[in-house]
Amino acid sequence: MRGRDREQDIALGFVRDGAGRHGGVLLIEGEPGIGKSGLLRTAVDEAARRGFSLVAAAADELGRAVPLAPLLSALHGPAGSADAVEAGSAGPAEAGIWLVDKFRVLLEQRAGDHPVLVSLDDLHWADRATLAALRALPGQLAAYPVVWQLARSTAAPGGGAALLFDLLERDGADRITLGPLADEAVAGVVADVLHATPDAGLTELAAGAGGNPYLLVELLTGLREEDTIEVTRGRATLVSARLPDRVQV
Repeated sequence: MRGRDREQDIALGFVRDGAGRHGGVLLIEGEPGIGKSGLLRTAVDEAARRGFSLVAAAADELGRAVPLAPLLSALHGPAGSADAVEAGSAGPAEAGIWLVDKFRVLLEQRAGDHPVLVSLDDLHWADRATLAALRALPGQLAAYPVVWQLARSTAAPGGGAALLFDLLERDGADRITLGPLADEAVAGVVADVLHATPDAGLTELAAGAGGNPYLLVELLTGLREEDTIEVTRGRATLVSARLPDRVQV
């Protein structure tokens, strides 16, 4: 990940600490496309390499209609599908309490054998029951080697996820806010995508992405698709500064 050395060191440091049987909570936030999911994936890959038990899920907009949807997704692994079905026979409130407790017990059991990484993305879409569970569970499992890495978008300020992050930070969680990529990192992304050094015109146009890696890659991909870049002897020259259709869409 270009331009994210410090943030990667922090995220991977939590994994290394977890491998040493120490838990912790890392909060990751930023605008859409800024690299939150990539940072989570980097930590998940390292945790898998180190033999962690992985519990990974992501909230989504439609899932907000289902209480505890991200936790249900995590429970739907080999140890949890039957339990989730069993919970459906209870009332909504009782099922919610039962599932949160079951999730806690499952993590305790896994942490007895291996350190655990709980990686939850897009929590700005999480339902209130999930947010309430995440408010309680890290504290309840603080004595176990359970590492929590939670991510949310800051595009819609306020809301339950923002409050959750504030409360967890107050309890001692570390918090990373991903900002725009520096100019050097932007130039590196351009070189990675185009396998060439950009000219001044392309560099200026790329700066219009505001250091957002997703938007930057979409811009470069669109320019290449529409043949508005010429690459000669390792030099990428901008032929037209018109924004590609995929960026406008």
